[in-house]
Amino acid sequence: MENYVRLMVLSESISPEQISNQIGMLGDETWRIGDKRKNAAILEKENGWLLFQKRKNHGFRRSY
Repeated sequence: MENYVRLMVLSESISPEQISNQIGMLGDETWRIGDKRKNAAILEKENGWLLFQKRKNHGFRRSY
């Protein structure tokens, strides 16, 4: 069995770098206002920071 954890932070005023500094770790994905979304013609309206973890029965893939 696998479990997934996803934490997303969105902001119109705080940059992805500032989010990383405040949280104390790098995101798995980050983007800025105006960036083009993957596989789409949509432009991002907010800065974003995403942490994604997949957990198997024996623990998380990423250590903190």
